[in-house]
Parts: sequence; structure tokens; C-alpha cells
Amino acid sequence: MAVARHLHFLVAGTLAMLCALPSPTIAATLTADLDRTAIGEGEQVVLTLTVEGVQSAPEPTFAGTRDFEISGAGSQSQYQVINGHVSASVEFRYLLVPKGKGTLTVPPASVTIDGETLTSKALHVTVADAPAAVGQAAQDRDAWIEQSVSPSVAFRGQQIVYTFRFITRAQFDDPQLELPPFTGFTVRELGEQQTGERVIDGRRHVVVTLTRALFPDRSGAIAIPAAKLKCNLVARSRRGRPFGGGIFDFGMSQAEPRLLRSEPLAVEVKELPAPPAGFTGLVGQFELTRKVSTARLHVGESATVAVTVQGTGNVDQISEPAMPEMTAFKVYADKPEMETAVRNGALWGARVYTKALVPLKEGARELAAMELVYFDPARQAYAFSRAPAVTLEVLPATGQESLNLTELQAAGQRKVAVKMLGEDILPIRKGLSALRPAIWSGRERLAALLGFALPPFAFAAALAVTRRRELLASDHRLRRHRLAAQVAREQLKGVRKKIAGGAANSDVLAEASRILRQFIGDRLGREGTALTSAEIAAVLRDAAVPPETGTAIVELVRRAEESRFAAGSAAADDAASIVAHVEQLTRKLERVTR
Repeated sequence: MAVARHLHFLVAGTLAMLCALPSPTIAATLTADLDRTAIGEGEQVVLTLTVEGVQSAPEPTFAGTRDFEISGAGSQSQYQVINGHVSASVEFRYLLVPKGKGTLTVPPASVTIDGETLTSKALHVTVADAPAAVGQAAQDRDAWIEQSVSPSVAFRGQQIVYTFRFITRAQFDDPQLELPPFTGFTVRELGEQQTGERVIDGRRHVVVTLTRALFPDRSGAIAIPAAKLKCNLVARSRRGRPFGGGIFDFGMSQAEPRLLRSEPLAVEVKELPAPPAGFTGLVGQFELTRKVSTARLHVGESATVAVTVQGTGNVDQISEPAMPEMTAFKVYADKPEMETAVRNGALWGARVYTKALVPLKEGARELAAMELVYFDPARQAYAFSRAPAVTLEVLPATGQESLNLTELQAAGQRKVAVKMLGEDILPIRKGLSALRPAIWSGRERLAALLGFALPPFAFAAALAVTRRRELLASDHRLRRHRLAAQVAREQLKGVRKKIAGGAANSDVLAEASRILRQFIGDRLGREGTALTSAEIAAVLRDAAVPPETGTAIVELVRRAEESRFAAGSAAADDAASIVAHVEQLTRKLERVTR
């Protein structure tokens, strides 16, 4: 019995030692596989590159991409130990979009492992005309994207509304949106994305809509390339089960990488006609108004005049209208105020110019009429908005201060007699003995030094503050950069109020992501709220943001995108922790983006 027990322990120990021995080194290999080799026009192919024998590998590179548009669809690593045998591999997946028809070539890929370059073989895909009934009708598609512009024929500077729609009846994971670059346009956002539902051919679809205001910078034909949305589509499998379908075909769900593309667009831009005098570049529908705080005042008092230019169109071009001469007044101008909003699906703006007028003389004083010239695309002609003349009744001053120290005694005579009204209150000293050196104490000397030194320093400080304010008022990008942290803090306060009111975690995550994207845009001079997670990663990398901070930001934005795009998705994070995380990220970004 003892011998059997010892033999049992000996066998077990031997097996354990054998299992602990390292497996023989296996040379790394690179293989390429396609999910299918024959497709119809408009369809896509999934390419899988597998690096066997390693636990990690760099991204493979392709020798050429002439026949296909290639985009990454993620990677994963596998590591297994079975009966002492170790196997490891890394898979890279790519979406291939054919650029034509016929027999197309998937180029070889290569990767370098431990100084050795591995190369996969070239593959071939046959692309034929897509059957009319396969995957083209809306009712047969799980998801697609659309883009449109209105109007498609416009004048230079006219507001064009660009609309992007993502339409789906399936769930999505990890969406990455790539809007066109909009070369040849000035771009402004038109609010946040909207999510709704639409019934198409009797089936309920989720519709996510993004809008932008485009203002053409030049005339002629301007192309808008296709928009792209890359994601993992969770769809019900249409393939038969191994038992031949029927009641055994349960329709398994599976995630497939997809690259959705819209059709490209073109806008025809016409040049503006020869402008009249006074035209400053406004295109749209605008109005000029003028308000005066009071029409009756005394000499020395002030009246406030507010001139407002407001309307729909290229509101960034609003400038101060030509003001009439006001020689009978002292004029004190205030900083103009600008407000923008989205009204009726278009960009609206108003800029107010405020001045304080102090009359110098009594009498009726007229403020001449004012005129604003703009181009109205609806009428295809220049239009005018006028503010009528305003008459101010200026009364004599309410009080008068006499500054005379002498008075005339003999008016009308050639010589003026002078009557003394007062004498010096101090005695007049005529001897040199009155001149004595002043002896100051240390405290008196310090007070005198400060009295002489402080005014220049105070003047220099006031001048620096004034110049800084003027610089911020004139440089929109610098003002956004300086005020980014303050704006983010105020907006996060609003989010905390929403949390106290019971806001959902998914809504808090979406709002926190918007605040973080706006902060990035303000600090780096970009349209931040329009950035996707992939674009943010590139922007932060170009700005030399530390990788750990950039990764945390991209991850938060990506989860917010999933929550907004993927049907049925919700944020799992605690709402308060989301806000605290965004505050921490904004502080880190503020330090590294000085």
C-alpha cells in the first residue's frame, strides 16, 4: 500500500514537472482570410490577418490599396494553455470596400516580429453587378446613412443646411462617424444631434440626425465627399443552421464590422452681383434697429443708444453699421455683445452696439437715420434695413458752478478794473530764513516712495488689463482658449442640477461628453462638439497630450457615442462620478494646453 502511494506521488510529480517545462518555440506566421470571395457591387468584405505564435504584434501594413478602400475594424489577442501546450495569436480585422467591378486584388500585408518580416499572400475578390433584389431596397437593409444639403444652388456666403442621417433597425457597437471635410465652406454647428423614430415600409427604425450650417467661401461647383460611419452591427443571422433550418433556425445574433457610406454631394455656388455702397458682406435676412433710453435730457446727463443688427445668415460677418456724426455729444462706446441661436433649423445671430451720449449744448439735437445693406438670397437682390432719425431735446444744465475768482468792475471800459475777492490765507514770507531743509523720517520716506512709484505701476497694470480685454474681444479663438475652463465649470454645475433632478445616467454621460468635446475645441481652436472619438484621438495626439490622459478622454467620448447611437444602450457609470471624471480631465488638459 505504501509503495503504491509513493508511486502515485512520483507519477504526479513527474507530470507536474513535464507540464512546467516550456513549450518548444514556434516560429511566428502571418495568414490572411476573407469571409467571402464573391460579392455584388456596393457590398463589403471582411479581411482577417492572423499572426500566430505571438501574444502581441504591431499593426500590419499593406503593399498597396488601389483596388479597395481599407479601414481597420479592431483586433484581439488569444492565449491558451491546454495540456501544457501554449498557443498564442493576434487577429486584425479590416473592412474592404471595392472601388470597382471585376476581379480585384487584396494586396499582401506584412508585419515585423523579432526582426523578421512576415508577409501574407495576395487574395482575389470577384465583384459583380449587384442583383436588383439584393440589399438595395430600404426594407432589406439593417442600417444606412444619408446626407443632403438645402439648397443645393446658393450664393457665396449664403447659409446652406447640411443634414446627416443614420438610420438603423439594429443595434450597433463602437460607432465612429467621419463627416466630410467641407473644404470650401465655413462650418457652424446647428445644435446637438437629434434621435427619433421613423416607420419605413412598416418597420420601426431609429434615426439619428446631425445638422451643420455651411457658408460657401468661393463661387463655382464645390464637392462634398461621402460621409462614413464605421461600427459593429449586431444583426440576426440569415444563414441556415447546421440542421437545415426550419424550427431549428433560431436566428442567432452576431456582430459584424460594417462601414456605411453615403452618396457624395455637390453644391453650385453663384457669385454675388456688384454690391452697392455700404455693403459689408452680410448674406441672409437681417434687420437694423436703434433704441434710445430717453429723448429728453439735460446738458451733462447721458442717454444710452443701442444699435442692434440681427437676422438669419452668415452672422459672423455682422459688423458695426456706419454711425452718423455726433459732434454735439461726447460719445462713450461699450463693448458689443453677440448672441447666436438656432431658429427654425437655421443659424440666427444678433450683435448689439451700445453707446452713451452726453450732450454738450442745449437745444434740439438730431441723430441721423442709419442704414444696413445686405444681400437677400430669397429675392436674389440687395436689400436695405433703415433705422429712422431720432430727435433729442437737450435742456440746460440743472446746476451751475461758479469758478470765478475775480469780477469785472468797469464793464465797457478799455481797461478792466479788477476787484479782489480774497487773499491768501497764509502769510507771505520774504526772507531766506523761511527756506529750511525738510528732514523726513523712514516712514515718511517709504510713504513718499510709494506715492511716486504706485501711480506708474497702477497705470501699467490698468493698461495691461485693458489691452488684454481688447485682445480677447477681437480674437475669438484666444477668448475661447482663455475662457474654456470657466465655461466648462459653469456647464458642469448645470449637469449637477440635472442629476439632483433625477436625470438618467445616459443623459448625463451625453452631456458630459459634449462639455468635454467643447472644452477640447475651445482650448485647441476647433469645432469641438462636432469631433468624434477617432478625431479627438488625432487632435490630442497632435497637441502632445499625455497618452494616459488622451486615452481616458477618448474612452469617455466613445462610451457616450455608443450610448447615443446604439439602440437600447445605456451608461453604466454613476452620474456623479461621470461629472467628477470630466472635471479631472479638463484640469489635466488645461495644464498641458497652455
